[in-house]
Amino acid sequence: MKYILILVTLFFSHMANARSVCDSQLTQELAQCAKSNYEEADAGLNRQYSSVAKNVSDAERSKLREVQRFWIAYKTRYCKDAFKSTNPGSEASIETWSCLESVTDSRSKELSFIYSSSGMRDFNSALAFMANEYEHGDRSKVIAKLVLHVPDANNLDWKRYTDSNCQITHEKLGEDHDGCVARMNFYKNW
Repeated sequence: MKYILILVTLFFSHMANARSVCDSQLTQELAQCAKSNYEEADAGLNRQYSSVAKNVSDAERSKLREVQRFWIAYKTRYCKDAFKSTNPGSEASIETWSCLESVTDSRSKELSFIYSSSGMRDFNSALAFMANEYEHGDRSKVIAKLVLHVPDANNLDWKRYTDSNCQITHEKLGEDHDGCVARMNFYKNW
């Protein structure tokens, strides 16, 4: 059963990256393309979430549902702020749809990491590079910066989401809280 869950999770992760390139010169067409890409990302995440939820215990499903609710609150407010920052510009809707797609892709990657242990290699490689390049090999300094010195460090919605999500990664994977928050910040911001 776990093997099937891993394959399904990897399949949905791959599908999340097979979207249209929005390259029109017309704002309305760009907005429609960005919206379509978000809708594909959202549908993929919903399939992935449903698959995961069917294959975990009732207690895990309850925790997963709570994390998903925190993530939705975060996503909604975060992308609303993206709209406000470009509003009333003609690109405001493009920014909103692109934000929704990006945040949704991050959540999909997070589910893949938790339930199939995939996606950690990129973070570990970047962490090693940053530690060697900027902190004399001290990974803990890079993690501390990724926890504290990011745009959303004081965002209550982000904190609720990361804290509850990191509780799951600790229980399932033994990941420590700061390492989890650093990884989530890394994927969200870079």
